[in-house]
Amino acid sequence: MTTMDREVKQAVLDFFAERAPLPGESEGEQLAVAYLDAGLISSMAIVELVVTLEDRFGVRFEPEDMQSEDFRTVGGLIEVVSRLRAP
Repeated sequence: MTTMDREVKQAVLDFFAERAPLPGESEGEQLAVAYLDAGLISSMAIVELVVTLEDRFGVRFEPEDMQSEDFRTVGGLIEVVSRLRAP
């Protein structure tokens, strides 16, 4: 994992940690959590999440990014942001 990816990962994990602990005993289980299905954040918090990540990392989510299967899990969200940041 690159430094850039670690920064994204930490930002995403921090966002969720401020709201509710991620379920799962291992990091792999936590990254696989479908955060909306698990009720970890509200639909309003999704807006906050998107704005926070866009501002912090200088990316812009397209509708297809937010509708992708990847966007639905914590780990997938990290991958989407990392991909959008790639040169």
